[in-house]
Amino acid sequence: MKILKYITALVLPAALAACGEKSEVFYTTSYPVIRIEAVVTLAETAPAPTAEEPGNTDPEDPNPGEPEDPVIQQIRDKVTAEAPVQAGGSYKLYFSLHNGGRLQVWPSADADPVAGAFLKEPDKQDQLRFLYGDQAYTCTATYYLEEGDISRVVLVTDLTEQYRELYPAANITQVARREYTSLPY
Repeated sequence: MKILKYITALVLPAALAACGEKSEVFYTTSYPVIRIEAVVTLAETAPAPTAEEPGNTDPEDPNPGEPEDPVIQQIRDKVTAEAPVQAGGSYKLYFSLHNGGRLQVWPSADADPVAGAFLKEPDKQDQLRFLYGDQAYTCTATYYLEEGDISRVVLVTDLTEQYRELYPAANITQVARREYTSLPY
């Protein structure tokens, strides 16, 4: 898997650079990141309530008094701290190919841009593959609703396998980084 990542990271930018000299940009879009969140879920390890312990039926508070697993917060903190683009940073995509082109990434508001490339999967138009610097990852462009029912783009990166390797005893079922943008969906 890592070998494929490095081959793609080396070959794709070279191919796009070669094509870039012959083709011009026909579309540009930016994804200004306004906040980063991490979604972490662990498999249930507690036994189901028995007849003697019926469990909570209060819909207002589904887990009364149960503290959150500290591993969840530790993973959330790590995911947000290590996000390659922080709040205030952005992605700028220069479409010079039908499903790809040049990429500029500002890791934070005050950082210099990093050049790279991006691809959209032909059969998965909502997926973007970013390759820049030492980064190579795929995210899904979906939406979230802002106040006033305004749809904005959120870039979701599945980090489940990576964090299962880092925390093998945690029974991780999902880890995802969510980059909320101000771009209308």
